[in-house]
Amino acid sequence: MIVANRPDREEPGQPSLADLKAAARAAGIELRCIPFTGPPPPGAVADTAALLDETQGRPVLAYCRTGRRSIMAWALAEALRGELRPNEIVALAAKAGYDLEGARGALDTLAPKT
Repeated sequence: MIVANRPDREEPGQPSLADLKAAARAAGIELRCIPFTGPPPPGAVADTAALLDETQGRPVLAYCRTGRRSIMAWALAEALRGELRPNEIVALAAKAGYDLEGARGALDTLAPKT
């Protein structure tokens, strides 16, 4: 599955979401749209968490312009889901090249209390 975190036509020259959906469908891949700008709003976090629950560990590629929005939506959704602890989320993001230390407070807030 591919997840588009970019709003349609965010920048000139960006393919339309309709074109991306058609290309993904032709390749046998589902494309979902969870577009937002700035920090992930609660709805985008909830939608991402639901998508992760639905895909049950199957590969998901989320994208935005730089990857920062997508990694934040994933991180907050994982904290909300409670399957990964905040330290694990920060470590996995670091392994992918993203520093989420600044989001640790939000991750701790969303993570279930044990």
